[in-house]
Amino acid sequence: LQGAVVIAGILQILLGLSGVCGVLSLHCGPLVIAPTLFIIGFSIFKEAALFCSANWGIAALSLFNLMCISILLPVVCVWIVCTSLEAAHIFAQQHVEELAFSRDRNTSNLVPWLRIPFPGEWGLPLLTVRSLAAGVAAALSAGMCSQECYMATARLLEAPPPPPQAYNRGLCMEGLGSTIAGMLGSVTGVTTSVANACAHGLNQCGSRQSIQVSAVLCLLLGASPKLTQLLATIPLAVHGGILSVTYTVAIATGITYFQNTDMDSGRNIFNIGFTVFMGLLVPQWVSKNPGCIVTGVQSIDVLLLSLLTIPVFLGGVLAFLLDNTVSGTAQERGLPADVSGSRASAVPGYSEQRALVYGLPSGVRKLLAHRRLATFPFCTISPPEEVSTLEEVTSAEERADLLLSCGSEGEATLNWHKEKVPNSE
Repeated sequence: LQGAVVIAGILQILLGLSGVCGVLSLHCGPLVIAPTLFIIGFSIFKEAALFCSANWGIAALSLFNLMCISILLPVVCVWIVCTSLEAAHIFAQQHVEELAFSRDRNTSNLVPWLRIPFPGEWGLPLLTVRSLAAGVAAALSAGMCSQECYMATARLLEAPPPPPQAYNRGLCMEGLGSTIAGMLGSVTGVTTSVANACAHGLNQCGSRQSIQVSAVLCLLLGASPKLTQLLATIPLAVHGGILSVTYTVAIATGITYFQNTDMDSGRNIFNIGFTVFMGLLVPQWVSKNPGCIVTGVQSIDVLLLSLLTIPVFLGGVLAFLLDNTVSGTAQERGLPADVSGSRASAVPGYSEQRALVYGLPSGVRKLLAHRRLATFPFCTISPPEEVSTLEEVTSAEERADLLLSCGSEGEATLNWHKEKVPNSE
């Protein structure tokens, strides 16, 4: 498994460096994004039902709180309630995983507070043919799911669609994380969390500072087994409630993309129905009949079996092929609305907004602007006009902060900034 994680990470890095992910994003219209988000949301219902069945009362309480307020506070409140009920011998663990954790809780004193992992601690990853096949399947499916999460997050936060270079950078960073995770002994890689992407839509918090703080917290948790074990005490029913709320947001986000398409078109109706139905049907049948794929080459069997049992991969490929091969007008496919961002540059203020949202920090932008790095799509920065606009807006913000108390001059600067960047208030 560690070898598969490392191979998946390396392949993701190569896909990001080559710019394939960014190129494909230009051809992903509403009829590709919407069915894929449907499949992402519906494919998790079995796991959500399994977790909720641990205790439907706790799951219902979690659902009610999550629908009323944000994500973190309801989880903490229900977590405290469950811990109190368990201490009073009122709430009993039901699932095997929770019972096993309860039995091992007496050994929690042996878990250290601080333990820094290092590469090769659990042995070097095994780079076999089977791990290669599994890694390729994991990289393709994770990259496709991450791309949909990028689009969904931008839409939920009412931000411009990500430019191609943003997809390439994201995939490279996920690949780098998976490679490091595999070398440190992890059996799971790094990918964009659908639940986190949908949580951004619920709490409307998508600033870089919040992401950076959460990343530091994750690093601290990874270095402290004691704190990580504390998180494992969250009941499965709470996880079921979180999945039930967040993944419904993914489905609802997919529905919003239909407003840009012609839903009276028979072409669109068939493409959507066929993609969603087959994307859920084929993985279900293949997972119950693993012996149906016999090519005589074990590595190919593992690759095909891995790909065909992943709903998001099969559904995404079907949606992409049908939307880009079956004849249809641009208006019928919803392309004039420019979900991918390839034609939105003509909209007034679009370039400024995209530069503000996806522009790199000045230090990183200067580093990637080196002429020898510019050949890699991963290192592609915003177009020159967007960069200049970003610098103008940034300097305008600095001037506005300095001139707030300078009377009419400061007011004029703020008025210019509001005209330059819509919705800046």
